Amino acid sequence: MVVVPFADSPFTQAGQSPRQAPPKLSMTLQLPADSCGARNDAARHRASRDARGHVLGAAATWICAILLPVVVSAQPAPAGPTPAGPSAAESGDRAVDPALPPPAAPRREAPTAPKQAKSGAPTGKVAVGTSGATAGLALNAITIRSLVMQNQFERALAVADAILARYPKDLEVQMQRARLLFWLGREKEAEEAAVAVYRADRHNHEALRLVGEIREKREDKPGAIRAYREAQLRGDGDIRIAWRLISLYLAIGKPELARDQIRPGMEVPDELQRQLVMSDRPWLVQGLLGLSLYRGDVWRRAQLSLGYSWSPQLSLVAGVYGEQRNITSTTDLGGVTSTTTRTDTGMGAWAQLFFQVSKLSGDVRLFVAPETGGFLPPIDGWASAAWNFGRFGIGLWGRYANFEVAPLWSIGPYVPIYLGRLTLKPGYLLVGRPGTLAGGGTQLGHTLFLRSRFDFDVSRALFAWLYWGQEVVFTNRTLSAPDESSVSLVLGYDHWFAHRFGVRVMATALQQLTLPDRWYDIAVMLRVRL
Repeated sequence: MVVVPFADSPFTQAGQSPRQAPPKLSMTLQLPADSCGARNDAARHRASRDARGHVLGAAATWICAILLPVVVSAQPAPAGPTPAGPSAAESGDRAVDPALPPPAAPRREAPTAPKQAKSGAPTGKVAVGTSGATAGLALNAITIRSLVMQNQFERALAVADAILARYPKDLEVQMQRARLLFWLGREKEAEEAAVAVYRADRHNHEALRLVGEIREKREDKPGAIRAYREAQLRGDGDIRIAWRLISLYLAIGKPELARDQIRPGMEVPDELQRQLVMSDRPWLVQGLLGLSLYRGDVWRRAQLSLGYSWSPQLSLVAGVYGEQRNITSTTDLGGVTSTTTRTDTGMGAWAQLFFQVSKLSGDVRLFVAPETGGFLPPIDGWASAAWNFGRFGIGLWGRYANFEVAPLWSIGPYVPIYLGRLTLKPGYLLVGRPGTLAGGGTQLGHTLFLRSRFDFDVSRALFAWLYWGQEVVFTNRTLSAPDESSVSLVLGYDHWFAHRFGVRVMATALQQLTLPDRWYDIAVMLRVRL
């Protein structure tokens, strides 16, 4: 007889891996012996036949024991989960314990029910709105994007709300809704919606970017920095995030952190390059030379100033100013004309502060002239400030100058208008003088002005100023005429080289309305950042 001890199957034996080698097989063959030694033909034939049968049976059992594991392992895996459970790759780094019960088979939904994607969005039949702003519209993210392209933000928001009422876990529509709320000016709700998306998906870069934009808009610079940095730490490699962080770090006075955002080969916009240069070289030296022609006389002036920038929002410039005027006078002495020329010199010092606090920006200037020369005011101060509403602003300008011929004050509003690269500043000034040295009562005048600037880029700009009235770019305050109204036009050009070296050229023409006198001026200013 043949005895073949089969090993337990690896699929039923606890603790044994299916990848173990097949067990060794043993075979015992026992043949009957003839007790009396008789060997007749029939007995030999039966013994030979029985032996061959036992041998063939043992061989067949041996072959089956060897081939059975190979055949079983070569069969394709079933479509559903196997009794051995998920693979190690599917369950993480943890090895699968075959002693655990097999996972339950997935529940199959009805064929007509819409399936849910991983984001929670429906992938089956799309619903259609039946009333209100959503009537006749497919309730899906594609419809929202189409309405946004048509600037129908309110209707797109209604579609998003209708979708989330049916599928509240649809993260894509939740993110679209958050951005729509931001565009509609509902910033608090938009931030709450974006934060909710981020809590549901910690790697949602778009939600973090939106939170940063909202905080940046409301001037919460530290909060915006935290949101943008979190987006970067979560793997957001968008270069625009780095640009925003550079600008924010410079705004809070941390240029070293702004520099950390720059990577080798990274493209940085010109405006950020200019701000980076200003942070690295906060000192500004300026020198001006001017030449004027008035009534045939030549006047010369010079100015030297030194400035310092703490940040793009705060800088101070201070300097000294000197002007020399050649005054020619003609006297008729009984038919004899006498011409004399004298030179008047005025000198002074000045300081000017430029600031920006949230949406408020402006400047304050004070000029003091210990040597007036008869034409400079001993004290001349002005201040201007404007509140920015986005594409336009509202500002107020005021000045007081105690000229020797008559003190002067002026005050009035102006409106900055931002049209892309073009900036316009129309305004009005009420001008008053409490009489002149020649006598007379208080004089009230008016001035209309328009200042414009066109920036070709951050390095080149063209500007033009137009004034009409008593408060203009230049007025000969040595006169005592009751009305000194003039029309003046200023044209100028700014150019910076590598954001370090700059030049400004200005040309001015003035025509007094009550006198035939004209005044022309040309000035050149050189600038260096240190």
